[in-house]
Order: sequence, then C-alpha cells, then structure tokens
Amino acid sequence: MLAHTIQNETSYNIQHVLNAQSSGGAQISAPMILTAALIFTLYCILMAFLTTATMPLLLIFGIQIIIFLATITLLACIIFIENPQLLKKMFVGSFSSHTWIAIAINILIGLSSFIAIPYVHLIFAMSFRLIATMTNNKINVIISKTKNHNSIPYFFNIFVATPIIEECFFRGILQSFLKKYFHAHFAAIIHSIIFAIMHLSILYPLVVNIPIFCTIFSLSIFFSILYETTGSLIPSIMLHVMYNIFCYL
Repeated sequence: MLAHTIQNETSYNIQHVLNAQSSGGAQISAPMILTAALIFTLYCILMAFLTTATMPLLLIFGIQIIIFLATITLLACIIFIENPQLLKKMFVGSFSSHTWIAIAINILIGLSSFIAIPYVHLIFAMSFRLIATMTNNKINVIISKTKNHNSIPYFFNIFVATPIIEECFFRGILQSFLKKYFHAHFAAIIHSIIFAIMHLSILYPLVVNIPIFCTIFSLSIFFSILYETTGSLIPSIMLHVMYNIFCYL
C-alpha cells in the first residue's frame, strides 16, 4: 500500500512539474522581482550589520526575529499578489496528498538530500587545490569570527533565517521569474551564478573566491533540482540548513 501510494505520488509529481515547465512557470512580473530584490538586499545589509553590532545579544536576537518575520511576510505578499496558488505550492509542492502528508514527504526528501553535501564539499576541495597549484600559492586563509560567532543570534541567522529567506527569494521568486524567459535549466544556471557571486568576499583573494564560487554554484544547482522536482521549497531549505551546519562543524 505504501509503495503504491509513493508510486502514484511520484507519477503525479513528475507530470505536474512537466506541465508547469511547459506553461512557463509562475508569473512573476519585473516590478515585483525588483521589489523583492530590494527587500532581500535590505535584509542582507541589516543582518550583516547585526553580526558586528555592539549590543546585548538578547536585543540583537529580538531585532533579528523582527527583521526575519518582516522580510518573509513581505516576500510572501509579493508571491501572493502575483500568484496566490504559488504561495501554497512552495510548501506543499506538486504532490496530490493531504497538505500535511505532502509536507512530510518534502521533509523526507530534504533529509535524504544530505547525501549531496559531501559531493559539494569535494568540489570545493578539488577546485581549491587546482587553483592553488596553478597559481603556485600556499594559501593560509583565516576567517575572522566576531564575538557573536557562537551565540544564539548567530545560530538563528545561519541555521534558520538566512536559509529560508535565500530559498524564498532565489528559488521561489527569482527562478520563477527567470523561467518566464528561459528554460528551467538556464534559469537555474543564471540564478545560481548570481547566488554564488553573492557569497564571495572582497576580503578573500581570487584563489579563494574561485573555489567558493564553484562550490556555492554547485550547491545552488542542487537546490534548484530539488525545487523543480518537488515543486516545494522545503527540501531545498532543509538541504541549505544541513549544509550550513556541515560547514559550521
């Protein structure tokens, strides 16, 4: 019975995804994508400021929660205005089961996608070694840690807020917008390039930024595959969280 149910769900899901791709995906307008980009940029600036702020940690945590809730609400409003059905689809996905069953299936898919993390890390290690060899450099990069590195605000930012906000913007909004003009494959590549560039740092030399770019780009492709396959952001959010935990450890 369980195997039959999963088979039916998978068949329905694949057909639903193919139909969505053939119809050009969700309709997100240019003004809305610009508004969403502005909101996302403001979110990044405020969160970056809070990581170095000299305020009580409890106050920082409270401000973080307010910023996170405000940002996710504004992004959700943009999605709802453009396509109300898309907002529900981002959580339930393309499965035909009851809402909570569909969410549970997406959670299981997200947990099982943990297997992708070692491959992504291997890409970083290989590209880092290749670039270092080509440039004949011995790289010794020290990543600075702020006083809040092991605090609740820091954990909330990298394990909860940022994965959710980034997935909602890049996969949920930007990728849906790009699919109006490009095939899903090209849309994934374009927004993954933007996603990877966003994670580069002017504090690192090129020999370090190139492996970071390759790694984040590959990771973003995994996120896109999960989103396109399931129609839900839950699996990509969970993989994003697990990857951040993996990097922290």
